[in-house]
This record gives sequence, structure tokens and C-alpha cells, in this order.
Amino acid sequence: MSDLKVVLYGKDGVAVKMSVHKNILAENSTFFADKLSRQSSVSNIEVSDCEDAEIYVETVGLMYCSDVKQRLIKQSVPRVLRILKVCSC
Repeated sequence: MSDLKVVLYGKDGVAVKMSVHKNILAENSTFFADKLSRQSSVSNIEVSDCEDAEIYVETVGLMYCSDVKQRLIKQSVPRVLRILKVCSC
């Protein structure tokens, strides 16, 4: 069962809600680890002005994947570059 809701607000006005696990995000993302370390009891995180909400969602999904390399190899180069851009933020 998830213990965190992440709401992404795209620059185009789209809002995406995801039910996730704090430990997965903290282990795989310095961005989320920092946010969660400041507020350990937080149950919601909002991320505004996402340039590419679709790719952001996919990036979070990759945090749950056991073989990221295999999953990325099936993607187009432009899509992987968009994922890498989100990862670097």
C-alpha cells in the first residue's frame, strides 16, 4: 500500500496524481529524499511547473523497475533523453 501522494502540475495546466512509496522515492531520488527528510510525516508532495509531466511519471515508474536498462533500451532515443533531463533536475 502506498504511503505518499505526489501531485505533478504541468506547465500546460495538467495535474497528475500518483500513489507512491516514500522509501522507493527516497532511495532513488535525491530530490524526493531531500523533501522527505525535511518532513518525514508528509503524506503529499506537490511538484509545480513540470515541463514534461508524462516523462516525470515515467521516471517515477522507473524507480520501481528492477531492470531499468532493459526497459530504457526499448524506448526511442529522444524519449530516453527526455527521461535523463528529468532525472538531472
